[in-house]
Amino acid sequence: MLAVCEEVLRRSGISMHDDFFVLGGDSIKSIQVVSRMKQRGYSLTIQDIMHYSRLEDLAGRLRSTVRIANQGQVSGMVALSPIQHYFFSLSGVNRHHYNQSVLLVSQEREAPEGVLQVLERLVEHHDALRMVYRERAGTWEQENLTDIGVGLLKVVEVTNEEEYQQLCDGFQSGINLETGPLFRGCLFRMEEEDRLLLVAHHLVIDGCPGELSWKICLSCLNNIVLGSALNCLRRVIRFWTGWSASTLMRRVRSWRQSQHIGLL
Repeated sequence: MLAVCEEVLRRSGISMHDDFFVLGGDSIKSIQVVSRMKQRGYSLTIQDIMHYSRLEDLAGRLRSTVRIANQGQVSGMVALSPIQHYFFSLSGVNRHHYNQSVLLVSQEREAPEGVLQVLERLVEHHDALRMVYRERAGTWEQENLTDIGVGLLKVVEVTNEEEYQQLCDGFQSGINLETGPLFRGCLFRMEEEDRLLLVAHHLVIDGCPGELSWKICLSCLNNIVLGSALNCLRRVIRFWTGWSASTLMRRVRSWRQSQHIGLL
C-alpha cells in the first residue's frame, strides 16, 4: 500500500504513520489508490480512505481478492463454447483461415532457439493455445493436447518486402484446425531487422473457454522473457529461468508492436 500511495501522490519516504490527505491526497487520488490496489489483488473503498486516512489504519481495511482456482494442466476433450458452436455452424467460411496476427520488430538479430523456447513456454502454460479441432460424424470436437509437437516456429530469410508479404500470406493461411498448432510464429530475417509474426486462430484467442486475449498473451510473453512470475496466467507454474543465453531475453524492451491486431 505504501508503494501505491507513493506512486499516486508522487512522493517518496511515506510511512504508515502518515495521513493520506495531509500528504496531498484528494478524491481523485483516492480513486486511483483503490484502482491500483485492486490490480494488486486487494479490495479497498473510497469510504475506507475517507474514514481511515491514516495509512496504518487504512491498511487494516485491506481485503485480499485473489482466488486460487484449479491450477492443473488441462488436456483431453473439452466442450465447445457457445461462440465456437456458432462458428462451426457457419457456411461458406474457410474455417482454417480465420486468424489474427501481431507483428513484433527487433533491430537486433534474435536467436531462433531463444524465440522458440519463449513460444514453447507460453504454449505449454496456456492450455487454450494447444487446442485442435476435428469433425466426426458431422460434429466438431475440441481437444487439448498435452504437447503441441512441431511447427511452433518457422525461420525464413527474406530479401525484399514483396517476398515478405507473400510469405506472410502463405504463413497465415497455413493453419490446420485438425493438426495444429493454432498459435505459431514466423521469424523473418530481414536485411536490417528481424520480424516476428505471431498468428493465432480466432477459436483459441477469442472463442476458447477461458477468455484468452492478445493482451494476456503479450503480457505473459513479456514476463517469460524477463523471467518474471506468470501471474497473468490462471495456472501457477514454477519460476522459470534460463533465458540469459538469448539476445531476445536481453533486449525485450527493444521489441515494439508495429502492427495492430486485426482479423485477416
